[in-house]
Amino acid sequence: MSDNLDKELEEIMRIVNIDHTKPAENTPQRQRTPQYSQERQVSRYSSSNNGRNRKVAKRRKQRMMCRWIIVGCVISVLVLLVVLICKGCVGGKDATTNLTGVWYYDQYTEYEFDGKGNGCMCLDGNNHFEFTYKIENDTLCLDFVLDYVTDCQYTYSVDGDGLTLIGGEGTAEIGKVYELTKK
Repeated sequence: MSDNLDKELEEIMRIVNIDHTKPAENTPQRQRTPQYSQERQVSRYSSSNNGRNRKVAKRRKQRMMCRWIIVGCVISVLVLLVVLICKGCVGGKDATTNLTGVWYYDQYTEYEFDGKGNGCMCLDGNNHFEFTYKIENDTLCLDFVLDYVTDCQYTYSVDGDGLTLIGGEGTAEIGKVYELTKK
């Protein structure tokens, strides 16, 4: 089959008057090593640098993105620390520790606060009613362990060895002022 193709090709070339065995006289022969102009060489190198430049730019962008993520995480941690520190200063440990100790209302009633959120109301030296307490702004909330003792809230202020409690929700008289002293 290839013999038939070769014969047909020779026939077509003979008809057109082309001799494929010798080069044409008017056509210059190609040189084996192409001669590039300086422009062509520059563009050839710039195209390969272009791909390299894209890779470098992509890596640089990824590094910058990584740095921004790290900076964002560090800022988030710092903000969280500042919030926790401020929260502790405003209404946390300092507020509960300024109540630490034993406060006397009269000869029969005293309140004990341990500074960690636990306390006791002692009546007549014999009756002890334990409670947990928490402080929200200027409100002291007492949650008694025994269910039959009513939980209550007081507005409070501490001035040196004096504790002022103003009756609120759950107290015998709302608005009544109780003055306690620390010994």
